[in-house]
Amino acid sequence: MITLVSIVNELVGNACTHSFKNQREGLILVGLKTQGDYHVLEMEDDGSVFPESTNKNSSSSLSMAFVKSLVTLLNGAMTIESNKGTKIIVTFPKGKK
Repeated sequence: MITLVSIVNELVGNACTHSFKNQREGLILVGLKTQGDYHVLEMEDDGSVFPESTNKNSSSSLSMAFVKSLVTLLNGAMTIESNKGTKIIVTFPKGKK
């Protein structure tokens, strides 16, 4: 459970820091559902889109590296979709939290 909470904390923190950098307001949606043998965590914001390439030494890049390592601990996978905002989907097998 601590791993999942840490992932949500990092993703929401990143959205607040980077997606809404030049905005005073924004929307962040976080959801967790079960699909078959997997749990699916979705975090979506309507801020600026996630950059295709980030500076590997930036706090955002380091934070995402941390998130990726947490996802690995869950034996999961992560995808990032950038369109009108950013949507991050983390899928991991049941029994891992």
